[in-house]
Amino acid sequence: MQAFLHTLRERAHAGSSVFIVERAMLGEDGRPPELQELLGYRFWVADREGRPPRILEDPRPHPDDVRYYEILNDLSCDLAETLQRLQHATTSQTTEAPAAEPNVYISEVRPTVFLAEVTDDLDAQRDAVQRYIEQAGLRVLPETLYSRTPAAFQQALDNDLTQSTLFVQLLSGVLGKKPPDLPQGYVRLQCERARALGLPIVQWRSPELDCTTIRDADYRVLLEGETVLATRLEELKLTIVQRACCPPTPLPSKPINALVFVNAEAEDDALAQAVGEFLARNGVASVFPMRGGQPSEVRKDLEHNLLYCDGVIVVYGSIPLLWVRQQLVYCLKQAFRRDQPLKVFAVFEGPPEPKLPLSVTIPNLHIVHSYHGLNERDLQTFLASLQG
Repeated sequence: MQAFLHTLRERAHAGSSVFIVERAMLGEDGRPPELQELLGYRFWVADREGRPPRILEDPRPHPDDVRYYEILNDLSCDLAETLQRLQHATTSQTTEAPAAEPNVYISEVRPTVFLAEVTDDLDAQRDAVQRYIEQAGLRVLPETLYSRTPAAFQQALDNDLTQSTLFVQLLSGVLGKKPPDLPQGYVRLQCERARALGLPIVQWRSPELDCTTIRDADYRVLLEGETVLATRLEELKLTIVQRACCPPTPLPSKPINALVFVNAEAEDDALAQAVGEFLARNGVASVFPMRGGQPSEVRKDLEHNLLYCDGVIVVYGSIPLLWVRQQLVYCLKQAFRRDQPLKVFAVFEGPPEPKLPLSVTIPNLHIVHSYHGLNERDLQTFLASLQG
């Protein structure tokens, strides 16, 4: 191993050519020092409370063990990509004239997402999010594991955060480790440093997590923060790519004098927020459904929004088709009570696919299909109608 690592250090184009395959969980000091900071491919999961981690392929791979085959696919693809890169570097060195200044690298100009370390129970979700982000052509940091020494951890963390476009963090009901010299723990430290450096933040927790069961008051505040999306993982993926590729821009100097009601259920809040951010970038104010309160208050708020807004967008993501159809009918009934007709009426269709057809015929209804990122072209048509 020492000879192999020494050879790598002497190669200008070697890059990361060490692949750590973890068949079972190792302690923090379980690896040789030379391999401490390398990310690994974990073929084990800690999904049984109070019991040892489960080895995925033990005693043999099961055809239905999706997690095992996903990691195996990641490993094989990364090996192939590295071999191709090494081959290309070798070919370039033999066919091109020597450069005046060898070993000078051009940094990649593409959005970079900082995907925070997670607690062990979220490893599978984090891997799924990382695969999606990388397939979208974005760079993901960190590329190595950080030292567990708080000072060294923060130094490496800050270095990666300064290279990032967006900070993403997955949260669960597990607080994570809190060393004596790091009382807030690694989970909160990562978020605190991102805020201190002014990075845009997207956090996520499962909509099934009941925050009232969290005893740690500070951690409960973190879970209920305004940057935390309680939505499906598929919607989080869409939000990450959208925010990383299209960061918020200042409002135009002449805002459009219009108000749009973005109607969505809690399951589709991430999609609704993405639409709202697009509208804001184009000078349009938006309002969202009221969350919480008495049912009569929620109903009154809904009616008020439909009576006085200039446009309506109904979000059709994870919510069943029945709810969407009911909202369309209710919107139309309220439209008859308005003093002025709606300027524009639309349905925003996001992931997951496939979608059941709406099976409605409504004059001038805009259908915006956004299964793989925010469809700004169709939303621009929506804006044009709003201005008309």
